[in-house]
Amino acid sequence: MRIEPLYQEFLTYLELEQGCSPLTITSYRSDGKLFVESLGDLGLEPQIDVVNGHVVRRYIAYLSQRGQKSSSIARRLCSLRSFWRYRRDSDYTQSDPFVRISAPSKELGLPNYLSAQECAALLDAAERQRSIFLAFRDKAALAALVFTGLRRGEILSLRLPSLDLADNKVVVRRGKGRKTRVIPMVAQLRDTLGDWLEVRPNCDHDFAFTTQSGARMAACHVSGVSTNKAVAARPGASWEVARSDLTSGSFGAAMQLPSSRRQGPGRWTCTDAGDWEADALPGMP
Repeated sequence: MRIEPLYQEFLTYLELEQGCSPLTITSYRSDGKLFVESLGDLGLEPQIDVVNGHVVRRYIAYLSQRGQKSSSIARRLCSLRSFWRYRRDSDYTQSDPFVRISAPSKELGLPNYLSAQECAALLDAAERQRSIFLAFRDKAALAALVFTGLRRGEILSLRLPSLDLADNKVVVRRGKGRKTRVIPMVAQLRDTLGDWLEVRPNCDHDFAFTTQSGARMAACHVSGVSTNKAVAARPGASWEVARSDLTSGSFGAAMQLPSSRRQGPGRWTCTDAGDWEADALPGMP
């Protein structure tokens, strides 16, 4: 039996029964498509019965030869493991070619992140734009990244009810792992968001960040905003470094979220009243 219809059934299961996010479904679909394409490149038919441990190892070598990193290969193998586990649990098969397959060791390295001074320069660059709309919006979006460590997808999914300026908190609903969490909002972020909400267009939706026409802000807008401002904050920074610094949640490493309970420049401090406050960034009130 061909792999494609079975894999599509698996994707439907993930979406309807497991409640996976659209981004997760897209990633799994991409992984399945690449696996089917690789079988063709290896001279094999995309049939379930063709796949065994030897074929899986050839697939790993295929990905490595295409220049994919160990972390990417491990993620793609994880998608296929889940697919075969679904088939086994659904009594479609008793065999699993991934049982004795080990993923390549991940390359360990220090994360890239902006310093407190570079974060201040980043926000200052956003505020200096000629367009008042872009100045308020971009600074608010970047401030949310800086002071909360939210991921790009979480920033884009923020809705107006999630921004509680009165109680100084941001509620992230169905974030990574489809979990809800509450993040304290420091004064700098509260004031910046308040300024943005005053100029935000009236829209037929409640997403917090929009375009000038009132449409929901897209992922490309965040990448463009963060990359352009990062170059201003860090002269000579490459696009790849800027993107990884600003759109993947790595701000949490630079700013330290409240759970770390550490003190220092650009980090959180617990007051005598039990509230969390962030030390002001250099050059900011």
